[in-house]
Amino acid sequence: QQQQQQIQLPQPQQQIVLRGHTGEVFGCALSSDSTLVLSCSFDSTLKLWNTDGALVGTLQGHTEDVMDCCFSPDDQYLLSCSCDHTLRVWRTATRLCLRILQGHAAEVICCCWSTAGIFSAGSEGKILVWHSETLNEAQILARQQARDMAKLEDEKRQLNVNLSNLQNQLGETQQALASSEANAQNIQSDNTKLRTVLQDMERTLAELTESVQTLRKDCDSQQQTVQECEVANTQLRTESEELRLTIQTLELERAHAQAAAAALESSNAAMRQTIRQQEQAQAQQSALAIRLQVGLLALSFHLSLFPFHFLQTDVEQLQEEKARLRASNRQLELEKNGLQQEKQALQTEHRLVQVDLRETIRLKFIQGKRAQCRCGRCDKQDTIRERVPTRWLSAAASAEC
Repeated sequence: QQQQQQIQLPQPQQQIVLRGHTGEVFGCALSSDSTLVLSCSFDSTLKLWNTDGALVGTLQGHTEDVMDCCFSPDDQYLLSCSCDHTLRVWRTATRLCLRILQGHAAEVICCCWSTAGIFSAGSEGKILVWHSETLNEAQILARQQARDMAKLEDEKRQLNVNLSNLQNQLGETQQALASSEANAQNIQSDNTKLRTVLQDMERTLAELTESVQTLRKDCDSQQQTVQECEVANTQLRTESEELRLTIQTLELERAHAQAAAAALESSNAAMRQTIRQQEQAQAQQSALAIRLQVGLLALSFHLSLFPFHFLQTDVEQLQEEKARLRASNRQLELEKNGLQQEKQALQTEHRLVQVDLRETIRLKFIQGKRAQCRCGRCDKQDTIRERVPTRWLSAAASAEC
């Protein structure tokens, strides 16, 4: 512990900031000669830098986040691992991908390159060892060239097949051209015949054009006649609609008049009942007045027989009762007179309603066909529309001429 306390580490100082990645930088590596820096990022790229901060190049190929990177022992190759389950080997000078190492079943989270080989660790819990002898660049290029040569041979064979097909098609085309020339001669002879037929058709077309113009003139005149008929029909529809509305209005007025007459009859019945009640009350008051007079006569007879001071109180009570009955009788007479006046007013109103209804019917339907007045007292001619209900005609005939 004393030795650790005596050791003093120098304080790190920031000298250069390398900027270029668009995602989080998750790993970096320094070459053995300390001249190059390799960085990997979550933007799926690797970037190669000089130690002075200049960007040498960008390595693109991974499809997911790049988790780790490192240099080969001789700094000629680069190694990267990614979340796309692969490792990639790059050439430092050209920054091209030489080999894709596939074997992990999950994300490859770290890798390293030593003289013993390549080591990689995946999130599935496995560490894979790759032998660097299998990564010889010359062998990789030779395999690539062999594959390219085989591909070129296949393409050559395909081209030969296509060439033979084209030659066959050329022979067929020449034969078709010869037959087309023969057909062209036949077509020329047919064209001369068609020209003569076409001239005949043109003459026929001119005649048909003249006939069409004549028919158009006839159609125009017929259309004008149809339009006039439509206008007349429209006017007739308008008039019938007005008549229908007038009939509906008169039906409503008649219903209102009937309702008013019914209300008047009900008020008359109520008024008669009230008058009967008043007459009954008046008869009762008359009988009471007669009994009162008889009682007064009896009192006067008894007064002559008995002393006055015994019956004076009873006489005063009977006189007060008589005065009260006379006042009630006068009140009933006033109410009877008021009810009679109201009855007369309702009868007058009913007569006015009947007169207004007759006048309205007469004014509404004095139009249309001419007809002789039926009153028999004058030569006046009224205009009464056809299809008028009989009950309205009778009402109009009953009005003044």
